[in-house]
Amino acid sequence: MVQANIMGTFNLNRIRLTSVLHVWAAVIPLLSTSFTPTLHADAYADALSESLKGEYTESLEACEEQLGDNQGFNEKWYLLGIENCMRLGHYERAFEILQEGLEDRRVSGIKLYPVGHEVALFNNKPDLAQEYLDKSAPYINSVKWSNVSAENRVYLGQAALKLAVDPRVVLELFYDEGMKASPPLREAFIAAAELALTKEDFAVAESTVKQGLQHYPEDADLLFQWARALGGSGNDQMGDFLTRTLEANPNHAGALLMFIDNSIDAENYDQARELLDQVKEINPDHPKAWAYDAVIAHLHSDRARELESREKALTFWSQNPEVDHLIGKKLSQKYRFAEGSKYQQTSLNLKNDYAPTRLQLAQDFLRLGDEAQGWELAEEIHETDGYNVTAYNLIQLRSVIDGFATLRNNDFILRMNTTEADIFGEQAMELLMEAKQVICKKYGIALDHPITVEIFPNQSDFGVRTFGMPHNPGFLGVCFGDVITANSPSSAIGKDSNWKAVLWHEFCHVVTLNLTKNKMPRWLSEGISVYEEIQKNPSWGQHMSPAYRQRILRNEMTPIGELSGAFMNAESGEDMQFAYYQSSLVVAYIVEKYGQSSLRNILVDLATGIPINQAIETHTASVDNIDEAFIDWAQAHASELGKSLNWDEPDPSLIGPNDVTEFLSTNPDNYYLLIASARQHVNQENWEQASVLLDQLIEAYPDQRGTGGALYLAAIVAKQQKDTEKEMRLLEQLAAIDGDVTDAYLRLMQLTLENEDWKALRKNAERYMAVNPLVARPYEALAFACSALGDTETAIKARQTVLKLNPIDPALAHYQLARLLHDEGSPDAKRHLLQALEEAPRYREAQKLLLSLIKNPSSSTVPDTIEASNDSTEKQVELPEQP
Repeated sequence: MVQANIMGTFNLNRIRLTSVLHVWAAVIPLLSTSFTPTLHADAYADALSESLKGEYTESLEACEEQLGDNQGFNEKWYLLGIENCMRLGHYERAFEILQEGLEDRRVSGIKLYPVGHEVALFNNKPDLAQEYLDKSAPYINSVKWSNVSAENRVYLGQAALKLAVDPRVVLELFYDEGMKASPPLREAFIAAAELALTKEDFAVAESTVKQGLQHYPEDADLLFQWARALGGSGNDQMGDFLTRTLEANPNHAGALLMFIDNSIDAENYDQARELLDQVKEINPDHPKAWAYDAVIAHLHSDRARELESREKALTFWSQNPEVDHLIGKKLSQKYRFAEGSKYQQTSLNLKNDYAPTRLQLAQDFLRLGDEAQGWELAEEIHETDGYNVTAYNLIQLRSVIDGFATLRNNDFILRMNTTEADIFGEQAMELLMEAKQVICKKYGIALDHPITVEIFPNQSDFGVRTFGMPHNPGFLGVCFGDVITANSPSSAIGKDSNWKAVLWHEFCHVVTLNLTKNKMPRWLSEGISVYEEIQKNPSWGQHMSPAYRQRILRNEMTPIGELSGAFMNAESGEDMQFAYYQSSLVVAYIVEKYGQSSLRNILVDLATGIPINQAIETHTASVDNIDEAFIDWAQAHASELGKSLNWDEPDPSLIGPNDVTEFLSTNPDNYYLLIASARQHVNQENWEQASVLLDQLIEAYPDQRGTGGALYLAAIVAKQQKDTEKEMRLLEQLAAIDGDVTDAYLRLMQLTLENEDWKALRKNAERYMAVNPLVARPYEALAFACSALGDTETAIKARQTVLKLNPIDPALAHYQLARLLHDEGSPDAKRHLLQALEEAPRYREAQKLLLSLIKNPSSSTVPDTIEASNDSTEKQVELPEQP
């Protein structure tokens, strides 16, 4: 599902002005009157500049001075004074200035009424706030046929949105004129971008901001909106634009609050508190600052402070729905969906049509597995706000999921694409059942409710289900607690991945999140899941590699207390993967040093609200001591990798297209030069030279994974040298430690088939299916192996699956299945023989078997040979010649 500009997809007939608006002819002369007050232009420009740079107090002082001077007048002084007061938290003074402006006969109210709505709300005057909106209505309704200035339209547009005027009308009639004015209005770009952000149309928001910055470069508010748009679409550049925002305005509360938001995500609560102090220095009563304070208190099980902070957040606007919405949203982002949804429901009690809350609650319900309420609410949101991109995407997603097949038992609800469910749905269910039995027993937890698992063949659908938007930042699967979403093997993230390992990993999250009641740091959750992958199958999970070895020995590991931040602050895919790996190492260290029971006891403590560091110290040692001991332990493990090799990294310019032989002569044990030289020899088909180097590498470092490692390269060389025994040994060594290397599995399938090693053939067919179950070849191999091993039931299932995967020779596939069915006495054998003959009428072997069945239905005699339906033979699997 592609993120689209939903605003542009609606029929213009849907555009309407809200029914509460009426034409007031009396205001038209006022709107068209040209009024040119005496303007202290330089003073106002200076005051505005101060405000834009975050010098709100200085700017407010200038406003107060000008407002107290009756010799000159400019409506903008009222507006700027109010804006400064709101930014500083001087809500009562903002209301006083508003009243002074409305009492000033020189002011029309066309701008002050829209501005007054928020001012009145922050003075706990909701009825007056609504009155100001109502008084804005006649101005709004007259825009289509009166000469309302572009500047006035921007203010009226913001009021129009609150009065439920169609967003497209607002964009076209109120904001576009300001963006097209000469010079273009800064406020128009800000308002239009805000509208797009509200609808979560981040692409439109970014485009609008870019236009605005062409006219107002380095404007803090525009830069901030760009950061929000980037953050919403998952772009890593968000932080750069937040930094630029604060360079332009060091007191920009919005940017500081976004940094606070990210600090909480990274579990860097000390930094979050420091930033909160900065915001409170600017505005001691900022509601979002106190809401974030409540979030941190909740995450630290400080109920008293949580309630106190929430109360402070609501001091000046007791019905502010954003406070509870923000608290709940952050809790949900911490996977505490039950707690988050309660806050959303509290927010709706304050304002039952607050759109952000309704959308978040819909997603909370879906992630909690309460699909009936979730989809119903999403549908309601889409019907009332057709421009909201996330709601639109969710509705489109629902139609996709409704078309899925559902496999169900007492433990799991598994939803998959119908075709894929027919092919490997049973395999997925068997794996999930095994995972539940093994992991639940290990961690001492009984799950008495079904877990929902959804597997998506389309990455965009996975992104919408998981993140609310089509964007997928490289995740293979995600677990919310009782709901797992995963990418299908057909979605092609970019490299082969073992889908069985992914499901095992995600179900482990189900166990640990349920055991801790979702109260666990990310590093521990991910670390346990990766660790348990390896416990299940040594070829799964993450393992020590040259890159990880170097990071560990260079002291580039993150302290345990900051390890969750390593996921948030990763600057590359390699950084992210190392965060997973280090987390799994910490878990492995705890289990090795203190035992599995200590790990489980830590999780049990977390469920009661005990902080992670305290839980670790209770059952192991102090975090500082653990950190120090863990580093020694990890470095000892890293040092064992290729212990006899030299690991000095040469200048990158020496490795690549250049011949490294001369450098290798003076550094004969250097890993990087050895592997680079070996690859060069393989590419140049210098098999003897390559073999010598690769044998040296494998002896020193035998666990080299991937198709670029020494094991795979040596297998290529052995094949070229016709040393089949060595080739098989190398490939099996690789297959045993690498769960994704399908090229090795394919070649092993061919070799074991030729050698009639049926057990090995079956093993490698199953290895391949764990990566890609959607191609016919491994099922063909599995059928041959199981037939020879006497497992006819599995062989029949494999042959049936081959037919579902568009085999190259369907007549042969039907015939082979018919033979197996005939052996079992199944009447379906005749049907498949007829289908074989339908595909190839002169297929002699099928004719013979069919005649045999007709003459003697009970006979089990079948031809001894299997021929293809034409003169071709089955395609053999070849190991690629190049790495």
